[in-house]
Amino acid sequence: MKKICSYLGVLLLGLFIVPNLVSALDIDKIKENKELVINAVTPTDDDSFFITEDWWSMKNDYNYYLGDCSADYTKCNIYKEGNLVASDIAIKYEYDPVVKTVVENIIKKVPSTGKDFILSDIEMVFYAKYTQYFWAHLDPNANLTEADYPNPIRFSSEYKEFIGYKNFVFEPRMGYEAMYADYMGGTATFEYNDTLYGTTDGIGTKVNYVLYVPDDTTDIIKALEDKLKPYFPDVTITYDSTGSAQDSIASEVNYYKEQYTNCKTYRDNIMAIPENERDYSNNDVFRENYTNYNNSCGSFGSYESQEFGDPDVYAAELEADLKANEYAAVLNAEPGFYLLEFENGQGLYFPVVKDSSKIVNKELNITTVDSASNVEIKTKANIPLDTLIEVARITSGEEYNAIVKLLNKTDVEMFDLKLFSKSANNYIKKLDDGNFEVKLPVKDEFKGKDLVVYYVDENNKVVEYKVTLTDDGFAVFTTDHFSIYTLTIADPKEDTTTVDETTPSETKEEEKKINNPATADNITIYFGLFTISALSLVVMPSLKKVK
Repeated sequence: MKKICSYLGVLLLGLFIVPNLVSALDIDKIKENKELVINAVTPTDDDSFFITEDWWSMKNDYNYYLGDCSADYTKCNIYKEGNLVASDIAIKYEYDPVVKTVVENIIKKVPSTGKDFILSDIEMVFYAKYTQYFWAHLDPNANLTEADYPNPIRFSSEYKEFIGYKNFVFEPRMGYEAMYADYMGGTATFEYNDTLYGTTDGIGTKVNYVLYVPDDTTDIIKALEDKLKPYFPDVTITYDSTGSAQDSIASEVNYYKEQYTNCKTYRDNIMAIPENERDYSNNDVFRENYTNYNNSCGSFGSYESQEFGDPDVYAAELEADLKANEYAAVLNAEPGFYLLEFENGQGLYFPVVKDSSKIVNKELNITTVDSASNVEIKTKANIPLDTLIEVARITSGEEYNAIVKLLNKTDVEMFDLKLFSKSANNYIKKLDDGNFEVKLPVKDEFKGKDLVVYYVDENNKVVEYKVTLTDDGFAVFTTDHFSIYTLTIADPKEDTTTVDETTPSETKEEEKKINNPATADNITIYFGLFTISALSLVVMPSLKKVK
């Protein structure tokens, strides 16, 4: 199992730098037009250009890169695998200036010393449950993509509040994983609509794989049920007295002490051979020790440069470091582990710590705001915590014209609203229980007017939603599903039916069929239906499979 853990640690580091590949670059068209469009903010110095160029190159699987650029980075040569393929190409940077300003204000808030967001308790369970899919990489038939590996920062309410609940894709490049703590952080990019808006250093997320209960708890299982059942109704909690978190720390130290001792032996054996006799082809002793060192000791550095001291001293230093960092949260854990089992067969082992100050007491409500339009969605429903809004304004086209004609309105604001969860890798289109609160920005022409929101269902029936206007210029309504919604001025009061805010009414109907593919009233929420490969393992704290 230790070998698997080491392998996964390396793999995890690479998962978050896997490019979200786009279609192949049409180099012939670029050469013909003498122009390349890059969806990014215009670089202002060599550092920002280096990041932008690397991001663009990554999008093209690193087959292409830019070089020999002008001082303002608006003209470059394009190279492929070291060969010049296009020269003096004008570089056009396309981005939304509104979103650029939002990102700049967020980056200004990041302290010079950096900022880490702690993911623990219930938020951690959400992340750990969905990260179970990570282990499915062991199944060669899993056909996983980058979308299958959720970033822990997406589950942190503290982080979402810090960025104003905006719907940025924020991807750090570095990390580590340990038995009771993961970390993802370092340099990261802010992306919106597949456009690069900025980067920052020092933002990260530490995941503590620990569950907390009140200080005075006597029945730990009941305390865990009280806190978890509202979010995970299908969970069953049992106690496993085998081992403890402290035993795990000792086991980890002993494992690395043994590895350190073996690597020291390999190096000592190599160094005992005269340098001129270290022949891989003809010296069996050198070949065996050199091979063993390279296969097992890469983390310690090359044998030529690495000096190995006393293994006991190394083990003591390692234990102190683990207790201060990766395992600090579990030093006061109760004996044994608590197993959370879900109906889909998943099982997660956690240590439990009695510490009232670490409990997530607030409701884990979802708030997500579109960075460009400021459309906002809130819900208390139990949906994945990494859910983000996607908004498209509709201003023309066949569907737009059909809806406008059906509503008999000429001045409208039309929005296609969606919610996407990366951990569930699906759109959340409808709630079986609960509602979404939607806030739409009100343009100047609509201010001071009676407003209404319309939705056209799959049967061409027009559903009207009552609107409440806020002092800060938003129209608010509630719904239980997402599709295309149209904000407009209400008909005169004598012709308008009063509608309950949470129960939309059918007020108009027309025979002509509206093509509205985003409507999916019969699709239930994806949350809770998530499955994993039969080869999936339980989360790192236990290093066990659930039988």
